[in-house]
Amino acid sequence: MLHSQLQLFPEGKNNVNMKKPKFKIKISPKQITFWFYFLVIILSLAIFAYTYLFLKNHFYDTITQSKDIIILKEKVASETINVKKFDDIMEKLKQKTTPRQIKNLNNPFD
Repeated sequence: MLHSQLQLFPEGKNNVNMKKPKFKIKISPKQITFWFYFLVIILSLAIFAYTYLFLKNHFYDTITQSKDIIILKEKVASETINVKKFDDIMEKLKQKTTPRQIKNLNNPFD
């Protein structure tokens, strides 16, 4: 038998057990092109958003932070601090703010 002569069912018999599909998928070339362009646009937007966030986090924020550091360096006093004098002053302030011990406290109610 040739391929063109093959038949699934002989001509007089119907197969009752064979199920027919309940729905048929009808896809036109117009729908295929629509969904293709839709996916391309969505992927392009996702790539653009990822690129934007990458550049912002790794390049632009770094540049602005370096500008902030330069501005803060300009605001900081350019004179060197004598650490020994600073420690002496802090020690005197601590002595001034600590409460004194009173040994002979007169009770006014006695």
